[in-house]
Amino acid sequence: LISTNLLLAIFNLQPAFPLDGGRLLRALLDYVMPYTRATRTAVVVGRLLAVLMAIYGIFSGAIGLLLIAFFVYVGGSAELEAVSNRAVLRQFKASRALTPGAISLYTSERVERVVDLIMSSYQTDFPVRDLSGRFVGVLTRPRLVSALREIGPEARVVDVMRPAADIPLCTPETDLATVWEQMGQSGSRVIAVADHGQVLGIITADDISEVFQVMSAAMDGPDR
Repeated sequence: LISTNLLLAIFNLQPAFPLDGGRLLRALLDYVMPYTRATRTAVVVGRLLAVLMAIYGIFSGAIGLLLIAFFVYVGGSAELEAVSNRAVLRQFKASRALTPGAISLYTSERVERVVDLIMSSYQTDFPVRDLSGRFVGVLTRPRLVSALREIGPEARVVDVMRPAADIPLCTPETDLATVWEQMGQSGSRVIAVADHGQVLGIITADDISEVFQVMSAAMDGPDR
């Protein structure tokens, strides 16, 4: 048991990301280069070790080593993508992802109007307000589809929306990487942007994806 644990510890300290040794390598590289570049370097080292392990596994017949090499290669690539995505999103505030002129619904309206709005615009998730203009919830696309199937177009918005208490909040100055993490932790594809208690609008997962795709392409372009 002791020898097995020692072998496991030695293997885990190999500088192959995402093993602990690869994370230690990234931590050391982070002292002399940006975090994203340090991650990329650690992943490259891990890929090289994974290739060497795969070659050795093929010639030695160690199938288990091939599986480990595959895990190291794929796991490192996934970690690099996640770090790169966060690095891009961290540069933009939540206010940049708000859609100007987004349509709001009112609690007294019927679902049939929402169908017309979706067919005539690109908006698929709608903030809901009461007659005084106070934010009270969100009608998401999945909720709309479910309401159409179970109740019909005569259903009221207030009866099928997600209440405001279930919607996570952020400020206009919150970076999009933090917003994305909030969505993941809460299991919500929608987050409300509030400034001093006043809800300015909502951001959906599709909004963040659109910002990321456009801005990451611009940052990678020749005129970045």
